[in-house]
Amino acid sequence: MHTLSDLLNSDDAVSEVLGYILIFGMIVTMVSLIFTVAIPSIEDAQASAYLKSIERGITVFDSKASIVALGESPAQTVNIDSKGGIFGVNESASHITVVMGDTDKKIFDDTLGTLTYVLGGIVIAYEGGGVWMKYPKGDAIMLSPPEFHYNGETLTLPIIRLLGNEATSGTGTVQFKVTKDNSTIRFPNSTINTLFINPVAGSKDILITITSDYYKAWAKYMEERTEVHGITTNDTRREVSASLNIKTSDNAYELTNNLNVYDMDNTMPNPITNFKLNLTEDQSGPAHALRVKFITDIAINPQLTIETVWRSGYKIIITYNDNGFIEEWETDMPADLSNMEFDLLSNDFATLKKPSADPKQTLSWGNNQSAYDAGVDYIGSEINPTTLNNVTQHYMSIMPAPFEFEVLQNNGKVDLSISSVVLNYAVAPPGLTYLHIVEHNITVGIS
Repeated sequence: MHTLSDLLNSDDAVSEVLGYILIFGMIVTMVSLIFTVAIPSIEDAQASAYLKSIERGITVFDSKASIVALGESPAQTVNIDSKGGIFGVNESASHITVVMGDTDKKIFDDTLGTLTYVLGGIVIAYEGGGVWMKYPKGDAIMLSPPEFHYNGETLTLPIIRLLGNEATSGTGTVQFKVTKDNSTIRFPNSTINTLFINPVAGSKDILITITSDYYKAWAKYMEERTEVHGITTNDTRREVSASLNIKTSDNAYELTNNLNVYDMDNTMPNPITNFKLNLTEDQSGPAHALRVKFITDIAINPQLTIETVWRSGYKIIITYNDNGFIEEWETDMPADLSNMEFDLLSNDFATLKKPSADPKQTLSWGNNQSAYDAGVDYIGSEINPTTLNNVTQHYMSIMPAPFEFEVLQNNGKVDLSISSVVLNYAVAPPGLTYLHIVEHNITVGIS
């Protein structure tokens, strides 16, 4: 028989109570873990799945928009589940400018327009034929490449512009209708500007500038997926720019125009491939009347002059003036100049006339720019003379580009309007020979 004292001092029920306490604690811990870890993870996974779904939907929109803009289909529809985010079309968003050389030769200057989806600060967008993503922090990334194709020779740039200003939010399926508006060839198009022809000529470069929230992703695409070099960005203006040097050709230019020389590829030992003068007299006269001078701006240092002169026969004189220090070369041209063509890349001997003192000191030749260097190819002795080709290549290469020659009659009777010059050289990369730009306008409706 148990007394009251025995009951109070008994441990028989302790294990059962402790068991309940432990089980309850485990339940509380598990519920806490679910709320603090599992549910956010599930929500993150759900949001990620939503974004993947939207990404796939906008990628489908991309392909449908291309079919309408670049293909034969007049209209296409795309259905996308909004998942609670906000869809919007803004035809004023983003901007693209394509300029030839200077601002008075604009090939294109207008908005691109964007389709965006926004969820929790994350943006997925269609713009310029590409799909982009931007998180609240960090730079934008490319999900699908835009319509910008450059292979080192040809730039193909279909400019797909979105028209429309609509938005919708909430859950459910959103339908987008893409309708073709019009297409216009911007380049080549000589009716807009006589210089808008292929092969591209008559200017220094083609400058493409894109202003966009996704400009850094545009820049990365151009750098990694095309042959464009020297991409520049401006964070303040949210801008990326790409410059393509226009390749020269063997087309002849009238001497009534100034001769522009742009970025020459100075990594090559002989970047100039063709440099010829074809001179015609303006009236009958002596054979030595055909004298012409190419001279750079006297206000710019150094100054370069190339001229034909008559000194008991035709000669080519090349003069380089660096702050008053003059290097002058003279080359005797062949006696038979029946067609009056002067080849400035000929292998005729060239003689250094100035400076005239021995040892001849120079500024522009050799490893030591202030002293004669017997290791360079202008030695000038009868045993190992240099050539007009070497002299022309040297001075044209070291001139700071771009520079411009003014063409003058040199006390002669040259008819500049029917005389011509051909100057062809390797341009610094990236170079451009052919350009194709077509503007495609498409209207996007939301329902």
